[in-house]
Amino acid sequence: MSALTERTRLGLEVLATGVVLGIAGDALLRATPWGLNAFLCTVALAAAAAWLVYRRRIAVGRDAPWLAMAAVLLGSNFAIRDSDALRALDAMGLAILLALAGFSLRGVALRGRDAWEYVRSGVVAALSAWFGVWPLMARDIRWSELPTGGALRHARGAIGGALLAFPLLLAFGGLFAAADPVFRNVVATALHVDFSAVASHLALTALWTALTAGYFWGALIRRTPAPAADAQALSLGIVPVGTALGLVNLLFLVFVVIQLRYFFGGAELVQSATDLTYAEYARRGFFELVAASGLVLPFLLGADWLLRDASREHQRTLRHLSGLLLALLGVVMASALQRMRLYVAEFGLSETRLYATA
Repeated sequence: MSALTERTRLGLEVLATGVVLGIAGDALLRATPWGLNAFLCTVALAAAAAWLVYRRRIAVGRDAPWLAMAAVLLGSNFAIRDSDALRALDAMGLAILLALAGFSLRGVALRGRDAWEYVRSGVVAALSAWFGVWPLMARDIRWSELPTGGALRHARGAIGGALLAFPLLLAFGGLFAAADPVFRNVVATALHVDFSAVASHLALTALWTALTAGYFWGALIRRTPAPAADAQALSLGIVPVGTALGLVNLLFLVFVVIQLRYFFGGAELVQSATDLTYAEYARRGFFELVAASGLVLPFLLGADWLLRDASREHQRTLRHLSGLLLALLGVVMASALQRMRLYVAEFGLSETRLYATA
C-alpha cells in the first residue's frame, strides 16, 4: 500500500465535491422555472471552487475571485426577476463566466489574450464538463493507492456479506410471504417503491455530478500552461485583410446610402419601391440589422489578430479601415433604432422588443 499522491487526493476531492453538488442539483433544480434554487446552486458552485482552491493551495489567476462574485451576482437575478427572457440571458451569462473562470482557475490571466483564446477556453470548459469525469475516474484517481485495511476492509466485508445474503433473503422472504398473508402485506407496504422516481433522481444526480466534477477536472487537474506565442501561427498581410475590410466597407456604404434615401424619402417612397407599409418595412429589417451589427466586432478582432505581426504602417491602415467600418456601423445601428421606433409606434412595445433594443 502506498501513500496517496497529491493528484489522487485532489481527484477524490473533486469527485466528492461533484457528488455533493450533484445531490444539491437534483434536490434544487427540479423545480421550474428556476428562481431561488438556481441562485443557491450558483453560490454552492462558487463556494465549492473556493474550497478546493483553498484546501489544495492551488495558484489561480487574480481574476478568479471577481469572476466568482460576478457569477453570484448574476445568479441572484434568478431570484429577483421572473422574466423568462431574463432567465435565458442570465443562463447565457453564467455559461460565459464559467468558461472564463475555467481559464482563470488554471492560473491564466484574462487580460492580454486574443479573442480566439477566450473562445477556446469556452470550448475546453464545455468539453471538460461533459466528458471530464471519465479521465478523472479512470486516470487521475489511482484507485490502487487507496488503503485496503482498517475500516475500509470491514466495509468491503460487510458489502460482500450483504450481497451473499441477498438471494437467501429473497428465497426465505418469498416463502414466508406465501405462508402468512399478514406478513405479505407488511412486506408489500414496506417495499412499495416508485422505481421510476428513484431512477429519475439517480439520473439527475449523476448528470449534475458528472458536469460539475468534469468542469473542476478541466479547471484544476488538467492544468495546461498559458498558450505561448507561436511564430508559425496563421498570419496574413495587409493586402488580403485590407481587401476584405475594404469590400465590407463598400457593402456597408451601399446599404447606408440606400437607408438614407428611403428614410429621408418618407413612407411614399418605401411603399412605391417595396409594396410594404412604412411600419412593415421597419419591422422586417430590425433583427437582421442587429445581427449584422453583432458580427462586426468578431470580424474586426479577427482582422487585428491576423495583422498582429504587421508593420506600424500596415497597422495604421487597418485602424483607418476599421474606423470607417465603425462609422458606417453607427449609421446602421441608428437605422435599426429608427426601424424599432417606427415598429413600436405601429405595433406597441413588448418585452422581446425592449430586450432586443437594449
